[in-house]
Amino acid sequence: MKVTVCFGRTGIVVPCKDGQLRVRDLTQQALQRYRKAQEKDPASWVNIHHLEYTDGGILDPDDVLADVVEDKDKLIAIYDEQETPHKIDGTNGNVTNRNSPDSFETEVATQLAAFQPIGEIEVTPSALKLGTPLLVRRSSDPALGAPADFPS
Repeated sequence: MKVTVCFGRTGIVVPCKDGQLRVRDLTQQALQRYRKAQEKDPASWVNIHHLEYTDGGILDPDDVLADVVEDKDKLIAIYDEQETPHKIDGTNGNVTNRNSPDSFETEVATQLAAFQPIGEIEVTPSALKLGTPLLVRRSSDPALGAPADFPS
């Protein structure tokens, strides 16, 4: 039996033999393999909060894998990650050992692509009765100003 644990876009395959491991043990093995695959600095840290099915169900760390997953299932690691602080050369202040922001920018771009603003706001009569005027700003206006017919 083997399971793929996904850390963002990185999938880590973890062999689980006969599936008698606990979810907690799978989590630790996936973390070790992820750190190794990503060539993480020992001073950086990754903290897995829990593992989820692709449909969002959370796995209990005490469950036995054979009871909750099938062979070749994909799980998602919900985790935090912090890189080591950047080293600064004291002579000229240059930052060294700096990681490329490409992966971060790609992740943010992917998340923003999924965000589709509607561009419409529904104003109900109950909202207008509250006495707060509706102020609208065009994208070319530098600041939101009071409407011409509203006393300030």
